Amino acid sequence: MNAPDPPLHRNPKFLRGAAQAVFALVFVYLVSAMLHNMVVELDKRNLPLGFDFLGQPAGFTISETIIPFDDRSAYGWAFLAGIVNTLQVSGLGIVLATTIGVIVGVSRLSKNFLVRTLATTYVEILRNIPLLVQLIVWYTVVFLNLPPLRRSLSLPGGVQINNRGVYFPWFAANDQTRTWLMVCAVAALTGAVAWWRVERRRRANGAIRTEGRSWAQSWGMAAAWMLGSVAFITAGWALTGQPPFGMDYPVLKGFNFRGGASVSPEFAALLTGLTLYTAAFIAEVVRAGIQAVDKGQGEAAAALGLGRLQSLRHVILPQAMRVIIPPMVNQYLNLTKNSSLAVAIAFPDLVAVGNTIINQSGNAVQMMVLIMGTYLVISLAISWLMNRFNQRFRLAGR
Repeated sequence: MNAPDPPLHRNPKFLRGAAQAVFALVFVYLVSAMLHNMVVELDKRNLPLGFDFLGQPAGFTISETIIPFDDRSAYGWAFLAGIVNTLQVSGLGIVLATTIGVIVGVSRLSKNFLVRTLATTYVEILRNIPLLVQLIVWYTVVFLNLPPLRRSLSLPGGVQINNRGVYFPWFAANDQTRTWLMVCAVAALTGAVAWWRVERRRRANGAIRTEGRSWAQSWGMAAAWMLGSVAFITAGWALTGQPPFGMDYPVLKGFNFRGGASVSPEFAALLTGLTLYTAAFIAEVVRAGIQAVDKGQGEAAAALGLGRLQSLRHVILPQAMRVIIPPMVNQYLNLTKNSSLAVAIAFPDLVAVGNTIINQSGNAVQMMVLIMGTYLVISLAISWLMNRFNQRFRLAGR
């Protein structure tokens, strides 16, 4: 005979459900009260709760942006320029921080005492100093104290460095550029079709993605096809004396360098600080991932005659990637969000441009929503891409 159900005030399921319902009601009430208070206060100040202001002229300029912008552009265009600047410094920072972090992480496990000590010193110093302090030091102590324009530091390749920024050669379009870009597009399409045909044939034959030729090999074949086509055409143009593009070098004319491309001291300081700071954490992630691989794997590789670098590249790192990738995503997200500290060194990133719009238009609520939403979208995109890569890597490694 089944025992009778306990009364409601003693029923665990009912109590848990009632507690959750009460919490949800309180949460909804608090959010509603805050929104109501916000709308009332905005009405008192004659500030409409809308985004029509984004179409109004900005009335200010942005010191550094890769998209066309002047004081007659709209607030929305200014905000877009800030987003582009944030994506630019974040993307370059992720690539550079990953490269440096992997090198330093592997160096921390080196048998060479000097290399191991230098790598450890780098990690312990950089990751224990606040990033904001590092950015200010890089900006005020290093880049603003470089030689003046007339005594610029000349580096190989036509690079010029002074307290106004870094000037370097850049590509210049010519009559052959459009044709070369069309050939690149055709080569890329050909590579994609080749990959699709290989995948279709493998699936038709009942092949499993994790057996035989992996997804990486299929993409490698497609990339080789594309790069081979582009290299063939480019070599032909080089032999005929008609390259697809030229190089524009910076030349000192009047009061500044003309030609090439340049980055401001603010951008250089922000990129340097973000890269070196995040690379210290990535180095620890790489070191931990390598140490997570069983030592027997390295011993087996040595028994097969592989050198230390060959063992690391072909045996250790592929297995360590399963441990490295998940925490690496957090470091990429941290780097992207830490770029908001650019406001401390006057670089016009997303937050700096948003603050300027707030000061001029008074629409603080709308701008903060846009800023938070933009960072949320960027972070979710990075997480999605890295999770896809992690999933593919795991499938290929089984």
